Amino acid sequence: MKRILALAASAALTLIAACTGQKAAPADVDAVFAQHLPWNPDAKGVQTDPDSGLQWIVIKQGDGKGESPGVSDLVRVNYDGRTAEGAKFDSSYDRGKPSAFRLNQVIPGWTIGLQKMHKGDQYLFYVPNKLGYGNANRG
Repeated sequence: MKRILALAASAALTLIAACTGQKAAPADVDAVFAQHLPWNPDAKGVQTDPDSGLQWIVIKQGDGKGESPGVSDLVRVNYDGRTAEGAKFDSSYDRGKPSAFRLNQVIPGWTIGLQKMHKGDQYLFYVPNKLGYGNANRG
Protein backbone atom coordinates (compact mmCIF):
# COMPACT_ATOMS: atom_id res chain seq x y z
CA MET A 1 0.00 0.00 0.00
CA LYS A 2 1.21 3.48 -0.53
CA ARG A 3 -0.03 6.64 1.02
CA ILE A 4 0.69 10.26 0.83
CA LEU A 5 0.27 12.25 3.95
CA ALA A 6 0.59 15.92 4.45
CA LEU A 7 0.79 17.96 7.58
CA ALA A 8 0.45 21.64 8.20
CA ALA A 9 0.28 23.82 11.26
CA SER A 10 -3.33 24.87 10.87
CA ALA A 11 -4.25 23.33 7.58
CA ALA A 12 -5.52 19.85 6.92
CA LEU A 13 -3.44 17.05 5.46
CA THR A 14 -3.37 15.79 1.92
CA LEU A 15 -2.21 12.28 1.08
CA ILE A 16 -1.95 9.91 -1.81
CA ALA A 17 -2.19 6.32 -0.78
CA ALA A 18 -2.01 3.20 -2.84
CA CYS A 19 -2.18 -0.40 -1.84
CA THR A 20 0.29 -2.03 -4.13
CA GLY A 21 3.23 -4.36 -4.29
CA GLN A 22 4.94 -2.04 -6.75
CA LYS A 23 8.05 -0.15 -5.73
CA ALA A 24 7.56 2.58 -8.32
CA ALA A 25 5.54 5.70 -7.70
CA PRO A 26 2.10 6.00 -9.29
CA ALA A 27 2.14 7.31 -12.84
CA ASP A 28 2.70 10.98 -12.02
CA VAL A 29 2.26 11.93 -8.39
CA ASP A 30 2.95 15.60 -9.09
CA ALA A 31 0.22 15.66 -11.75
CA VAL A 32 -2.29 14.07 -9.35
CA PHE A 33 -1.57 16.72 -6.73
CA ALA A 34 -1.63 19.52 -9.31
CA GLN A 35 -5.06 18.36 -10.47
CA HIS A 36 -6.59 18.17 -6.98
CA LEU A 37 -4.89 20.93 -4.96
CA PRO A 38 -6.01 23.17 -3.53
CA TRP A 39 -8.52 20.66 -2.21
CA ASN A 40 -12.13 21.14 -3.24
CA PRO A 41 -14.44 19.03 -1.05
CA ASP A 42 -17.23 19.43 -3.60
CA ALA A 43 -15.19 18.28 -6.60
CA LYS A 44 -16.36 15.37 -8.74
CA GLY A 45 -15.33 12.02 -7.26
CA VAL A 46 -14.68 13.21 -3.70
CA GLN A 47 -15.97 10.68 -1.17
CA THR A 48 -16.42 11.43 2.53
CA ASP A 49 -16.47 9.10 5.50
CA PRO A 50 -19.59 10.27 7.38
CA ASP A 51 -18.26 9.27 10.80
CA SER A 52 -14.79 10.82 10.64
CA GLY A 53 -14.87 13.48 7.92
CA LEU A 54 -11.93 11.87 6.07
CA GLN A 55 -12.16 12.61 2.35
CA TRP A 56 -10.61 10.84 -0.62
CA ILE A 57 -10.59 10.42 -4.36
CA VAL A 58 -9.94 7.05 -5.95
CA ILE A 59 -7.10 7.60 -8.41
CA LYS A 60 -6.84 3.98 -9.50
CA GLN A 61 -8.97 0.97 -8.57
CA GLY A 62 -7.09 -2.31 -8.13
CA ASP A 63 -8.55 -5.73 -8.81
CA GLY A 64 -10.42 -5.73 -5.48
CA LYS A 65 -8.94 -9.09 -4.52
CA GLY A 66 -7.78 -9.66 -1.01
CA GLU A 67 -8.89 -8.20 2.25
CA SER A 68 -8.48 -4.64 3.38
CA PRO A 69 -6.08 -4.27 6.31
CA GLY A 70 -7.48 -4.28 9.82
CA VAL A 71 -6.76 -1.70 12.50
CA SER A 72 -3.91 -3.73 14.06
CA ASP A 73 -2.48 -5.17 10.82
CA LEU A 74 1.10 -4.53 9.80
CA VAL A 75 1.22 -2.82 6.40
CA ARG A 76 4.03 -1.87 4.04
CA VAL A 77 3.30 1.35 2.21
CA ASN A 78 4.86 3.67 -0.29
CA TYR A 79 3.69 7.24 0.09
CA ASP A 80 4.45 10.83 -0.76
CA GLY A 81 3.53 13.29 2.01
CA ARG A 82 2.45 16.83 1.19
CA THR A 83 1.01 19.77 3.04
CA ALA A 84 -2.43 21.03 2.12
CA GLU A 85 -0.61 23.61 -0.02
CA GLY A 86 1.22 20.83 -1.91
CA ALA A 87 4.73 21.12 -0.43
CA LYS A 88 6.32 17.68 -0.05
CA PHE A 89 7.55 16.92 3.46
CA ASP A 90 8.16 13.17 3.32
CA SER A 91 8.33 10.40 0.74
CA SER A 92 9.03 6.68 0.90
CA TYR A 93 9.67 6.88 -2.84
CA ASP A 94 12.55 9.29 -2.25
CA ARG A 95 14.01 6.84 0.28
CA GLY A 96 13.66 3.99 -2.22
CA LYS A 97 11.73 1.62 0.04
CA PRO A 98 8.27 1.32 1.59
CA SER A 99 7.58 2.06 5.23
CA ALA A 100 6.15 -0.61 7.51
CA PHE A 101 3.87 0.07 10.47
CA ARG A 102 0.75 -1.18 12.21
CA LEU A 103 -2.34 0.84 11.37
CA ASN A 104 -3.04 1.51 15.05
CA GLN A 105 0.38 3.21 15.38
CA VAL A 106 -0.21 6.11 12.97
CA ILE A 107 -2.50 9.12 12.74
CA PRO A 108 -6.22 8.31 12.64
CA GLY A 109 -6.51 9.55 9.04
CA TRP A 110 -4.18 6.78 7.86
CA THR A 111 -5.82 4.16 10.08
CA ILE A 112 -9.28 4.97 8.70
CA GLY A 113 -8.27 5.55 5.09
CA LEU A 114 -6.02 2.56 4.55
CA GLN A 115 -8.72 0.20 5.78
CA LYS A 116 -10.82 1.30 2.79
CA MET A 117 -8.18 0.16 0.30
CA HIS A 118 -7.19 -3.09 -1.41
CA LYS A 119 -3.97 -4.10 -3.12
CA GLY A 120 -3.61 -2.13 -6.35
CA ASP A 121 -5.75 0.82 -5.24
CA GLN A 122 -4.40 4.36 -5.36
CA TYR A 123 -6.20 7.00 -3.31
CA LEU A 124 -5.66 10.67 -2.66
CA PHE A 125 -6.66 11.42 0.95
CA TYR A 126 -7.52 14.77 2.50
CA VAL A 127 -7.09 14.42 6.25
CA PRO A 128 -8.66 17.07 8.50
CA ASN A 129 -6.53 18.29 11.41
CA LYS A 130 -8.51 16.29 13.95
CA LEU A 131 -7.47 13.06 12.14
CA GLY A 132 -3.88 14.16 11.67
CA TYR A 133 -1.60 16.10 13.96
CA GLY A 134 -4.12 18.64 15.23
CA ASN A 135 -3.39 22.35 15.09
CA ALA A 136 0.07 22.06 16.65
CA ASN A 137 2.90 23.81 14.83
CA ARG A 138 4.96 21.06 13.18
CA GLY A 139 7.57 23.06 11.44
